Amino acid sequence: MKGEIKNNGGLYLILLFIAGAVLRAAGISAQSIGPEEFTTARFASASGIIALFWESFQTQAHFPLFYMLEHLVCMVFGYSETSLRLLPLLFGIASMPVFYRLVRAFFNEKISLAAFFLFALNPYQIYYSQQALSASMFLFVSLLITYYFLMSVKYNAFLMKPFIVWSVIGVFTNSLTVILLIIFNLIIFIRYREEIRLNLWIKAQVIIFCFMLLALPFILKGGGVRLAGASMLMAPFIAVKNYLFGFTADFNFLMAAGCAGAAYLIIMAALTYRHKNMKIISLTALISFLYPAALWAASIFGKFIYPESGLILTAALVLVLLAIGISYLSREGVMLALSLMFIFYSVSVYNFYVNEKYKKTDYKKQYEEIVKQAKEGAVFIHSSINSYQAYEFYNRIKHRSNFENRKIQEPSEAAKKGIKYAVSQKWEKFREKTLNGSFKLNISSGYDPNMITSAELSKKIKDYKEVWFVKDNSTGIRQPWLSTGAVWHSDTELEAPLNVEGLLWVRNYFNIKETKKYYGAAVYKMERR
Repeated sequence: MKGEIKNNGGLYLILLFIAGAVLRAAGISAQSIGPEEFTTARFASASGIIALFWESFQTQAHFPLFYMLEHLVCMVFGYSETSLRLLPLLFGIASMPVFYRLVRAFFNEKISLAAFFLFALNPYQIYYSQQALSASMFLFVSLLITYYFLMSVKYNAFLMKPFIVWSVIGVFTNSLTVILLIIFNLIIFIRYREEIRLNLWIKAQVIIFCFMLLALPFILKGGGVRLAGASMLMAPFIAVKNYLFGFTADFNFLMAAGCAGAAYLIIMAALTYRHKNMKIISLTALISFLYPAALWAASIFGKFIYPESGLILTAALVLVLLAIGISYLSREGVMLALSLMFIFYSVSVYNFYVNEKYKKTDYKKQYEEIVKQAKEGAVFIHSSINSYQAYEFYNRIKHRSNFENRKIQEPSEAAKKGIKYAVSQKWEKFREKTLNGSFKLNISSGYDPNMITSAELSKKIKDYKEVWFVKDNSTGIRQPWLSTGAVWHSDTELEAPLNVEGLLWVRNYFNIKETKKYYGAAVYKMERR
């Protein structure tokens, strides 16, 4: 088998790369824009870099490098699903040779090819290569940071310049890079300070920190609300399944058996003491554990959300450990393990591309069908932020401006307090004073001028000639939030029952003339009494 690998290793590598690239690119624009992508879409459509940066500063916990790049891509190629997903796709494809280089630098060809097989065809990695998110860019950068870190520890030859460059880019890409760098520093100073050029390492950290000061206002804001409870206790276990088999694999008995077998091989690799690269294996296992553990603890005790996309580096390193564990098996065992992984991968990828229940809510189809029927001056009122933002997105693509798009939402606590920005009663005035109203503020923070309270809607309803009410569930198709513990697909029933006929503004002014059912959503055409 060794001779076969040696002779055909290059061919296997090329074929796997082609297969991985094709799977990442296939159907990139087939599915509608989804809830996770709305933020990217909003920033990409900003009126300019200044507006983008300002809104990002108000609403995001990351320096907006990725959003700036997305904005430039859309300026060149136009504003569409394909344009928004092009950059993540390129980073997803570029991550494959970087991943192989990282593994091959420390392990033999047998392990490297097995790891590359697992990575190139992995449904988790394929998914994030098709989403308008910074995840694939973060993976690309964090793999390079990890590569130069491991090389420095292994050979005591710290490559300071590339480590600094990629670390700075990482900090500007995702604030979670800071946690990764903290872990690296702890490892160095606790265990390997005698095996690395410590003076150069300290100098590099000082330089990185100086650049980090530019992103510090974003970093200090954190990543959202604190999450706690039983759901978070299950998050690490759900993560393992996602790393291995993706979001579109139901957690049934066979999947549980597959996870158990893979976990055994990963643990066997992590605890080995007979491998000549025991140091690198131990470091890989340590990073794979400490990084998600830090985020998990921060999610429970701090202000960070346990971020599925931010764990993409751990997902890649886990596959390295799995490949090492597989390499300890006999020839027949290796073939059986890789064959079983391929079968599990195939089921998950099939679900992602073909199975309807795993697809995102088709806002695009819904928009095109409904808007086509709408008359001049029609208003669309949304119960969910997801359908609202989807209509905003497709309205911009279709250059539609002959109807109004509104989101019913009571002011958030932040909006009520109005500590830094604006109170709910002064949305319009604030918008007029801010860059001449050239951009919209983040709706989830309660500042979007198209958000309207129930009371305000009741007052304005007499001005509307034709009303369409879009009743969406809370998340559209269930997105891969680890904190929820939810399986990656939606039930056909709406999550939050809502008596449309009982709504005050409907009861007083309208009859329901027509109802259109969609997967996870319903649209009501209202007729004035």
